This record gives sequence, structure tokens and C-alpha cells, in this order.
Amino acid sequence: MLLLDSCRSVNSFQMAVREGILRVNPASGALTEIKKSHVWVKTKRKSLTVAEQKAFMNYLFEKPW
Repeated sequence: MLLLDSCRSVNSFQMAVREGILRVNPASGALTEIKKSHVWVKTKRKSLTVAEQKAFMNYLFEKPW
């Protein structure tokens, strides 16, 4: 996931424009441009099977963190 998708920085810029702190939103359309670029490729994800989940949980519990 892209950082701009998950963070609230874009909304912060919009609020700053609305409050009059900024005249123009520098992040306006940034996410759209990134998604249009060739870098933005969504890969198909698959969930773990029950056996894989158990193996993963066992691995986590056995590790001496």
C-alpha cells in the first residue's frame, strides 16, 4: 500500500487550504498521478491456508524475541 493511501497528509493539506493557511493544495492530484504511472501495479494477494496460519503462529511463538 502506498503511503499516501494510508496517511492523512493529503487531508491535512485540504484542511490548510480551507482554513486559509495555504492558497493552493500542493498534493492535489498527486495520488491520481501516482496511480496512473507505470509504477502503480497491484498484485493479486492470496490468503494463507489454515495450515500456513498455524505454521506461522507456531513460528512466532517459538521465536525468543
